[in-house]
Amino acid sequence: MCVCQGLFAYYKLVGVKGMTVRFGVVFDTFDRVVGIISKVSTYGAMCLLVPWVIVFFTYIILRDFFHIHLMFVEEFSEYWMVIITCLALAYAMRRGVHVRIDIGLKLLPERVRNIVNIVGVLIALVTSCTIAKYGVDSLLHTMRIDSHSVTLFNVLLWPIYLWIPVGYSFLSLVLLSHLYQAIVAVRKD
Repeated sequence: MCVCQGLFAYYKLVGVKGMTVRFGVVFDTFDRVVGIISKVSTYGAMCLLVPWVIVFFTYIILRDFFHIHLMFVEEFSEYWMVIITCLALAYAMRRGVHVRIDIGLKLLPERVRNIVNIVGVLIALVTSCTIAKYGVDSLLHTMRIDSHSVTLFNVLLWPIYLWIPVGYSFLSLVLLSHLYQAIVAVRKD
């Protein structure tokens, strides 16, 4: 049974010993877990980025200087780009390096800026969850029909489609963390 004393205040968890836990402690744990997920996914993206750059660089040198065309590079570069981008979404949001237009926000009072931030995070969260949901639907459909690429290599597509819902789910977790922080900032005003 939870007894709430105001929005994002204290929750009393009545259990075996009647412990009282502050909601912030739960959030701090959630935020640490999201940070770990963000870092692990970023390391995965970095591990894929290095061979992608090496392969693409080699492809350009072979193509331009020796007139040798490696047909698989262009197709697999597209797959690599999707996977790397999806894995890096959460980290980029967590570090605040996503594209953000805030030129007019600097002119607003701090409380209004914080409210606009909440609205922006909510829009991003709904968008991210929607993309993750449609990504899962697309993944399941691709697995059900055993879809392959129409290129010479006949690549099984579901392993590539898998990373879209994974990446956007990680991003959604980071956005939940940002939403909580934005709500706390409004409450402080």
